[in-house]
Amino acid sequence: MKKILALISVIILFAAACNKKKSNPVEGAWDLVYAVKVSDDTVKMKYPGDIEGNKMKMWSGEHFIFVGLFRKDTTAIDSFGGGIYTLDGNIYREERDVRLK
Repeated sequence: MKKILALISVIILFAAACNKKKSNPVEGAWDLVYAVKVSDDTVKMKYPGDIEGNKMKMWSGEHFIFVGLFRKDTTAIDSFGGGIYTLDGNIYREERDVRLK
């Protein structure tokens, strides 16, 4: 009887451990593969195309950071920063360069 109770206890512990909270779909590290900057209904920049380089963005909890280096002609452009973000369904919002507490 003691062995059966111990086995049931182990099964319950495994079942409880497997019941994880659904993870954030954007959490992790991502490389930029395509971007378009639009202003006043006009395409101002395309990546890749108008500029070359790379950029990585990382999300964890409610914070994000990004870092990259782009080149346009002979000019190098640093790209880095961070802040906080919210994801509500398919609505993503971010606040850059905020003071993190």
